[in-house]
Parts: sequence; structure tokens; C-alpha cells
Amino acid sequence: MAKLLTIGKKKVVISLVGIENQTRPDKNMPAQVMNYDAAAYPYQLTKSKNLYPVLTLVVYYGKEAWNYSRNLLGSINMKKLPEKMRPLISDYEIKAFYRISDLSAKELNQRFKSAFFCLAEYFIQTNAVGDACL
Repeated sequence: MAKLLTIGKKKVVISLVGIENQTRPDKNMPAQVMNYDAAAYPYQLTKSKNLYPVLTLVVYYGKEAWNYSRNLLGSINMKKLPEKMRPLISDYEIKAFYRISDLSAKELNQRFKSAFFCLAEYFIQTNAVGDACL
């Protein structure tokens, strides 16, 4: 089921907004996000004449750096795949990734205009205090 959202002065039709909350890095996150997004389309195909965008946000609250790839090809083992076949493999990238502790209070206020702001600010402060105690 698609929803009409107003973003700024524009009206946008979007099918689904998902939020994946992460407290530690996950090397398989690109595959998970791809799966979430792809799962929304079969429903649309049976209920609508049009396909609408699906958006999944990955919100990372952890202290350690996210050192894994944010795209599928960077996450899968292609060592044994012949070089000529590699360009034929489809990729999938996490487009909306937010590491909360990397955002300033001003950026948080601009990006998150809800109760989520308070939660995100809590994690920034918790991570900062935790780092200071090390």
C-alpha cells in the first residue's frame, strides 16, 4: 500500500519506509536490506498498476567503526568467480545509512524531527561518555 508523503514542498509517493536498527556492525547488512526492499514489491505487483519506491534506513548506534561494506558485491565472496563474470553480478547498495554517533546535535535536529531525536542524542552522549572512560 503506497502512501503520499510531503517532503518539503513536494508530494512523494512511497510504498514503505523500513528502519533497521543496528547496535553492532553486520557484514551481511546489504543482503538483509536488499531482502527487505525486495519483499515489498510482490505485494505492490498484486495490488497496484504502479511500483513505488521502497526505502530502508539503517541506523547504527554502536561505538565501533562500521568496517563492513555497504554494498552487496563488497559483502560476498567472489574469489572463485571468473573475472569475466563479475560485471554480470548485480549489486545492491545501502543508500540510507546513519551512524548516529557521527552526527552533531545540529545535524540530528535537522534530520530527525521526532522522538527519535531524543533517542539518537542519548546514544551520542552514551558513546561519548563511554569513549572518555577508556
